[in-house]
Amino acid sequence: MDNHESYAVFKRDVIRSGRILLCIAMFCALIPGIYLLTTGVEMPFSLFWQAFKPMLIAWFVVWCIEPISYYPVLGLSGSFISWLSGNILNLRIPCSVLAQQVAEVEEGTEKGDVISTIGLCVSVFVNLIVVFVFALVGTQILAAMPEHLKEAFNYMVPTIMGSMMVVFAVRDLKMAAIAFILTFACRWIGVSPSIELLFIVFPTIFIALLLYKFSKKNQEA
Repeated sequence: MDNHESYAVFKRDVIRSGRILLCIAMFCALIPGIYLLTTGVEMPFSLFWQAFKPMLIAWFVVWCIEPISYYPVLGLSGSFISWLSGNILNLRIPCSVLAQQVAEVEEGTEKGDVISTIGLCVSVFVNLIVVFVFALVGTQILAAMPEHLKEAFNYMVPTIMGSMMVVFAVRDLKMAAIAFILTFACRWIGVSPSIELLFIVFPTIFIALLLYKFSKKNQEA
């Protein structure tokens, strides 16, 4: 069995196990609600819709866009792992990118998918250990920290996003400039933050495909 056939088997197993685990996770997330129904608590649909409607309006576009925009970096198995474990933007994607950089593989390839999976699995175990330790002694550690150090945690997410932006911008300055222009245009026009990804991600993907086809034709010519 060559590498391509091995990856096909790996991909098939990932899809099967990933679907099963995500279905189990979704069921577990509904257990509190199911328990309330078994205790006789009334839950009219109007009350449910009143609570769910703001979430649907605010996050529906994100629910559709994030799997598409993150997939090229995370890969197939990485997507299942990330959506099951959470902390995708501020933890899983940086770990996936760093693992592929260290292994010197390209995102979107079979090797990149495997390396991304390894990096993400390690990040999940490390994350669990850190969370467990901080759950036990985290309050005491934070209480002992000086205030200026506590304030530094507010800059953690912007720092991670900035480092990721530099990584991707260096690889393709042209696409980084296009994404930046689209982002600036959305902010200047005043597009709602809940749907601005729709006007940034998909046009960027479309332009990238056009540029790829154009460069490929030039190479063939």
